[in-house]
Amino acid sequence: MAVPIYQNPLYRPDPIYEQLLASLESERESKQKEVLREYCVYDLYFLAKYILGHWWLCWDPHKEFAEEIEKEINMELFLLHRGSCKTIIFNTSDSIRQYLKEPDQPIAIFCDLSKRAKWKLRPIRYQFERNATLKWLWREILWDEPEKESDTWTESELFLPGRPEGQEPSIGVYGLDAMPTSLHFPKIKGDDLVTDKTVTTAAQIGKSLDNYGSVRSSILMPTGTIQICGTIYDDGDLHRTMEDSAEYTVYKRPAEWTEIDDDGVKHHKTFWPVQFGPEKLAAIKRDPAVSIYIYSCQYLQDPVPEDENAYFQLKWFGRYNYEPWPKVRPGLNMFAAADLAISEKKTACETAIVVGGIDWNYELFIVHVAKGHWDAGAIVDNILDIQARYHPGIFTIEAENIQKTIMPFLRLKMRETGIFPNVDPRLPMGDKIAKGRSFQGRAKEGAVHLPAKGRGAAPPDWLPFTELQIRRFPKGKDKDVADSISLLCHQLDDQWRPATKEELEARAQEEYVPLEAAIGM
Repeated sequence: MAVPIYQNPLYRPDPIYEQLLASLESERESKQKEVLREYCVYDLYFLAKYILGHWWLCWDPHKEFAEEIEKEINMELFLLHRGSCKTIIFNTSDSIRQYLKEPDQPIAIFCDLSKRAKWKLRPIRYQFERNATLKWLWREILWDEPEKESDTWTESELFLPGRPEGQEPSIGVYGLDAMPTSLHFPKIKGDDLVTDKTVTTAAQIGKSLDNYGSVRSSILMPTGTIQICGTIYDDGDLHRTMEDSAEYTVYKRPAEWTEIDDDGVKHHKTFWPVQFGPEKLAAIKRDPAVSIYIYSCQYLQDPVPEDENAYFQLKWFGRYNYEPWPKVRPGLNMFAAADLAISEKKTACETAIVVGGIDWNYELFIVHVAKGHWDAGAIVDNILDIQARYHPGIFTIEAENIQKTIMPFLRLKMRETGIFPNVDPRLPMGDKIAKGRSFQGRAKEGAVHLPAKGRGAAPPDWLPFTELQIRRFPKGKDKDVADSISLLCHQLDDQWRPATKEELEARAQEEYVPLEAAIGM
């Protein structure tokens, strides 16, 4: 086998392997095969770069990454930045290596969507169909012409000669949105279970969590191994949930970081200096389409830093220990607001109703959020339910929404139930950015509070999607909850805070009239 020579400035030779390949040129064919097969099975980096032809891989950082994958640790999570060649190594190369090593062990590859899963199999198919070196080394477990010889050779499943009897393919690819039935695998690889297409709403994030749970519980064999590789796209996504769970061995590498040596000198480091050096990363950060938050998620793998130019920042918001109503926060003046969207279609906007209360210091506490694809009758039922539970003094709804949609139903239901919310129909206040200014001003001053996470009672189920909308406002796809809080804040601008205990006592003293004065003595 000749030493491959690549005429590209990005190619970085590895002396140890070039010497190995050069020394094999004088060996007999059987010896070449013996050595190369050993390297392919136990050296993933060598297989990926020198046999499969991914010449742009570099010893630093890909050798270390490949060695970690070779450990085959069950429940290991690999988090790397976009463009780091993680799929080439983890998915394409290691799936081939796993088959070469144990051809009788079927492999399932999962990603976020079934239509994208087919793309994960294409480079694997290409290698089995076109790589002459691979076929020369493993004639006994590879087809010469797989399209003709294999029983099944499709965009989603490959049946290779080493496959055992059973329904499972040698290598199959599937999406979390359409999982296989009656198939069980001893080896599962999750590659890009999270993408920018699956974190646009809290519902999508929740669905990914549920579907992944089914993969582990129903498709992975009890003694099987599962490994996950991908990028963080949001603070609450599936990969972050895995990382925070402490169930997984986590291998995480950011695109850049700072090291401090023994002398206290700081050194700027990058994960892949050849392709993503300081200048390249600086250019990515200057891209107007890449916010600080996006960069911190997808390149630093740490979604904590927020964009200082964002409309809202979660660090502005106070936190309180949530308790179920009515214990949630005694002594508040309660108000409610609703952003209406009359539709039961899943693709339509949702109606959102927010309940909040202000204390004696004009601090706003969000105590309840409800949202859904409701028709007019369901909206009225939710308004009356919230009125009965939380007793808001004013229920604010934009005038054009209520008059055109629910007012006839609401008046009828109020008479039937005896529950009479004090509806305040407000005129529209311009675009969403203008509407949100009062909410933004309160939040900046730390005067808006959300339930705490990790302290006291469990946070309410409405907190994740509320935080998601707030953080992404006004660019996010869903804005219904943020719009309702904005409407609530405009209502509160006209309100007095509740009196403190001391003020109530002082007022009682001022109003007290002695008995002697009252009877004219």
